[in-house]
Amino acid sequence: MPSITYFIRIFSRKGSAIFPTEVHEHIDLGQAWEFFRGYATHDSADLYSRIELVERDWADLSERVLARLDLVERF
Repeated sequence: MPSITYFIRIFSRKGSAIFPTEVHEHIDLGQAWEFFRGYATHDSADLYSRIELVERDWADLSERVLARLDLVERF
């Protein structure tokens, strides 16, 4: 297992504001960014409230948010 992995955490508008409704793990930062950008669309605001790209260091069990997208609900 790599010492660093990347997570995409997706928070559904209908789900919990604290716990993500989906989590996707990547070992490559480039792939993680590409996956994150795939959710940064106009229609995402209807479904999601927040999307995060997080770096997890398994050696010291630390996490660092690399990107966060807060989506405002459309009316």
